[in-house]
Amino acid sequence: MSAVIIVVAASFTLSFTALSDLARMSGAIPGRLSWLLPVVIDVFILQATWCVYVATKRRDDAGKRYHFSMLAIFSTVSVAGNAGHAYLV
Repeated sequence: MSAVIIVVAASFTLSFTALSDLARMSGAIPGRLSWLLPVVIDVFILQATWCVYVATKRRDDAGKRYHFSMLAIFSTVSVAGNAGHAYLV
């Protein structure tokens, strides 16, 4: 279990760094606020993951589909942002 926590923490740290650097590089977000982009994306992923779990427990199929869609969309945004950062750097 501790290995999983280490991998999750390392992944979050690398993604956070890449997305905040991408926000800074875009010029659309001031440097002092660049940390907000990964916070918004990653917190939304965590929230959608939790909601999928809760909807599954409650057997709420409509809620589960909606939150899973949001999870898929924001996960794709995160992966695309990380890939874009890797390409630019």
